[in-house]
Amino acid sequence: KQLPDTSYVLGGYLVEFLPPFQLFLRGFIIKTDKSGEVVWSKKVIFNNDDATFVKQLNVDRNGDIVAMGVNVDAVSEVGYHFAVKFDQDGNIIWKKKYPKAEAVLNFTGSLFNTRDGGYAFNTSVLDDNLVQPSLIKLDIDGKTTCEEDIEEEIFFDNSFISDTLIWDLVEDVIIPTDISKTEFGFEYDVPVLELTV
Repeated sequence: KQLPDTSYVLGGYLVEFLPPFQLFLRGFIIKTDKSGEVVWSKKVIFNNDDATFVKQLNVDRNGDIVAMGVNVDAVSEVGYHFAVKFDQDGNIIWKKKYPKAEAVLNFTGSLFNTRDGGYAFNTSVLDDNLVQPSLIKLDIDGKTTCEEDIEEEIFFDNSFISDTLIWDLVEDVIIPTDISKTEFGFEYDVPVLELTV
């Protein structure tokens, strides 16, 4: 996502290898200046063996950064959504988790601003072993009816530098490719909302 000052914020996950044979999945958030130089970078670690993914990023009206993701607990093997709000200098404003519904590890959905100054995150959750659509509506402070504060430290400075990032910039280039169509997806009932006045 591009910030108002033309800098960028990136998020996702990385695979961290620790000898002799340990692999960890860590979420990350990186802020770069407009030329791609890293300004600050954070790794997201809830518990050392958990798998953590940053799924969506958004920039609000004030230029603050909101990130939403999934943490999968290594012991219970159950995932839950989390959200964090940073200022542009990487300082945490708030951090919350939303354990009411089991999170699904996919990168569908979106995070967007709402008219009341809050945020909404549409995603998927697991309900009775079925993947269901979900909408998490947050107020400006990350509150919903099911949030919990994250008290522990989960963000750690990371030594990303621009030399370790791969940048691909394409301008006015058309690359011919063969397009193939693959149909797959989840089957679930779409909920119907009825309003009686």
